[in-house]
Amino acid sequence: MHAPATRSTRGHCPVCNSDCWLRFLTTTTGRIMLADQRVVPGQLDKVQCAQCGVVANARPLSRVELDQLQPEAGVDEGTDSWGQEERRHYTASGAFPRSEGYLQLIMPHVPADCGSVLEVDCGCGDLLARLAEQLPGARLRGVSGSVFAVRSARERGLDVTQGLVTESVTLPASDCNRLSRFGGAG
Repeated sequence: MHAPATRSTRGHCPVCNSDCWLRFLTTTTGRIMLADQRVVPGQLDKVQCAQCGVVANARPLSRVELDQLQPEAGVDEGTDSWGQEERRHYTASGAFPRSEGYLQLIMPHVPADCGSVLEVDCGCGDLLARLAEQLPGARLRGVSGSVFAVRSARERGLDVTQGLVTESVTLPASDCNRLSRFGGAG
């Protein structure tokens, strides 16, 4: 259960501009795993926007912290699925691509007339590629912190920008900007 909504030093939500945040998750192990499977010293301290459900860091990260999490170079490209087969989820009935699971989760909440989607932390674009099949004609865009994932997504013809969503970033408008709640588009 989330802590009660409070005003926070986090600032305003980059999606809905609310300044009301719920405590979401704080880890105590002293280490975190990054998207490229590196384990580094650190602690996750996450909050969730009480209005739209977006999850963010409880405080803006410093440039040094951001560089540690998403370096421009030096990361082994082979440590993730970039340019390789997509990661799979496993169930009693068999394995399936991770993006297929996410697609099944969100499609019931996507409006029939959805004209644009922005996926934050889209990696190499597996979900964006699946959304393109489901939403022909929609403008699909992604943002990923990994230079390697962005390169892979662009090689697939996807509109993906390299960068991290921070306090100073204004996200582009999207018809489906509230799907991160997983409780619906409303």
